[in-house]
Amino acid sequence: MKIYSPLLATVLLLSAPAFAKDHEVPVAYGDLNLSSPEGRDALDHRLRVAAEKACVVQAAPIEQAKLERRCRALAIADAREKAQVAVARAQTNEQLAAR
Repeated sequence: MKIYSPLLATVLLLSAPAFAKDHEVPVAYGDLNLSSPEGRDALDHRLRVAAEKACVVQAAPIEQAKLERRCRALAIADAREKAQVAVARAQTNEQLAAR
């Protein structure tokens, strides 16, 4: 059973301020069951795709790849940290619904 709080219907903004400044990519997750491993995997996939979009760096080719990798790593780490709150809420809501 999917149960979502109003906050879970909002979007999670992904950004790595040092590299993807002003490049926030919304990641919707209101349609996912974050209390299931499949839902969490789907969210993680969406975060990685959003990081790819947000972390396009204009630099010399050698530096570009390095900066983009660092940007993606920081963006994904930041987004995963934010996503943990949504996952915890989803799991709590499911436990409450099961009572």
